[in-house]
Amino acid sequence: MAYFDMYRGDLMDDIEIKGMDELQRNIDRLSKRLSYQAVGNILFEGAKTVVSVAKTKVRVLKGTLRSAIIAKLLPQGGGYAPTAIAAVDRAKAPHGQLIEYGSGPRYHKSGKYVGRVKAKPFMRPAWDETKFAVLNKILSDLKKLVEGG
Repeated sequence: MAYFDMYRGDLMDDIEIKGMDELQRNIDRLSKRLSYQAVGNILFEGAKTVVSVAKTKVRVLKGTLRSAIIAKLLPQGGGYAPTAIAAVDRAKAPHGQLIEYGSGPRYHKSGKYVGRVKAKPFMRPAWDETKFAVLNKILSDLKKLVEGG
């Protein structure tokens, strides 16, 4: 019979666990199925869905902002879970946040007034429109991955 030793903070030695080898094999199989790349690809597909809708919502003058809306699977590192994003590449379109969120009055260092930007959101409306479909697809694909399908 097992009992808890409150002074040592652990169970005493009388425990017998049956099926540990099978459990370990199942855990190993599951961890292989749920690799960083496999889960990342599922998340990346969801991000691409958001991107495609965001590109339809952005107003186009030159097309720079539309072409800067990207999906990206962030690099693996530091033991973090896979992460995919839908975002504006700031190197290509540094004005993206001004269009999404707008701005208050803006001035040059000289004091010259250069206007304000009215918000014309495109990323948030894209997320709001796609989030349930994207999340359901991610859940469905992860379930298939876990079940080995």
